[in-house]
Amino acid sequence: QLLPSKAPTVPLPRHFYGELAKTDDGCAILSQSGHVAELVASLKDPTAVPLEKRAALWTLGHIGGTNRGYEHEMDLLTSHADDLVECIVHMATSCELLSLRGTSLFVLGLIARSSAGKRALSHAGWAVPRDPLASVAVPNSVATLFVWPTATPPYPSDLVDVSFKPFVSPHFVKSAKTTAKTKEILRLVGDLSSTISQKEAGASLNRMKGSHPELFEDTETALAAHTILARYHYRLSARQFVMNLFEKADLSNAALNSFLWQGEDPQQAAPQGGRRRRSSVSAPSLSSTIQSLLHSHSKETVLATARHIPDHENTIFVGASEAMV
Repeated sequence: QLLPSKAPTVPLPRHFYGELAKTDDGCAILSQSGHVAELVASLKDPTAVPLEKRAALWTLGHIGGTNRGYEHEMDLLTSHADDLVECIVHMATSCELLSLRGTSLFVLGLIARSSAGKRALSHAGWAVPRDPLASVAVPNSVATLFVWPTATPPYPSDLVDVSFKPFVSPHFVKSAKTTAKTKEILRLVGDLSSTISQKEAGASLNRMKGSHPELFEDTETALAAHTILARYHYRLSARQFVMNLFEKADLSNAALNSFLWQGEDPQQAAPQGGRRRRSSVSAPSLSSTIQSLLHSHSKETVLATARHIPDHENTIFVGASEAMV
């Protein structure tokens, strides 16, 4: 026999909630625990962090992937969310976070393993294979997966010369340095670039987040931290650590636009002469740079607008004008 009798499949990792949903007693335990209602509420809550939404998606997907978990007679999922599949389909095609789009696509594949899930996906306009072990679901119109809302800039703009000085945001200069703890957070983020001080700085940041979590939920403080990440050399693990620190900060398009463009004049004159950007920095030099950044009378902090740059994403970069050269 030259060809295999069936397509190879990868065993699905076991999930605690998914295993409970395979039996009547397990479904009764899940129904009495109230956890399903909490997961559905987290999935539909617009203020929930992406990590919480992904956890809810995977759990509901494993429950919905079983025949007992998605049967209408068991009233396990449908009693809390009769539009669960429609909600996940909407996230897979319209969510602004691409990571949640990908998770939703995989979760719909899990739901396709159950008979009731296949019917719900078929009604939603999605195609599923006959083999329940395939765990794949795709829309009838695949183009819907790649639709992205057109980003309209506040004003028409061309490519910007990196030597030009972008518009100044006095609001950011004043509000980013309100407390000594905010200054300490930025200093510790700077110390993460050095392998000598990285471990101690990471431990200090974890302690500060445990005692003052509200400081890491502020949008302007998160932008100030991105200022340093954008200008100096960091290892990927250090960058990921900083991203996780500010995971609850509101960095949506609406929040960034309302902050960056409120009361600002986008047209600024270009400074004379070019500027050289330092590719790396030592710990003492970076500390002094941050101190300079925190003094509004001696240095200016600027925010670069989102531009259409070839081969790059449309991202808002935060930089420092004079303190970083």
